[in-house]
Amino acid sequence: MQSLVVLLFILASGFIVAGLVSAMHQTISGTNAQFRLSFSGPLVAIWSLFVCLFAGPYIVIKSAGVYWINGALSGAIMASCALLSMFWSFCSGIFVVQTLYIAGVI
Repeated sequence: MQSLVVLLFILASGFIVAGLVSAMHQTISGTNAQFRLSFSGPLVAIWSLFVCLFAGPYIVIKSAGVYWINGALSGAIMASCALLSMFWSFCSGIFVVQTLYIAGVI
């Protein structure tokens, strides 16, 4: 039971960070987060890579949901996108939880 709680905590941490990074990007730049790398400057390149890595689960599930509602994606592809987003969120969540643990927050 404790392993399931830890797993859900890690998944939730990854999705929360994905949503927060996407919201920060939208607040800072005024555009929605997308999978586009920009190399117009060193800080812009680092930020765009950060957005692609950590906002990825949110971008995938949001885009897949929009396409699925519009009928452009089948249910099986939508489920595959949700599974991909969940796995990606788990990987991001592990990084976030380990970083918080090293920092002494948890």
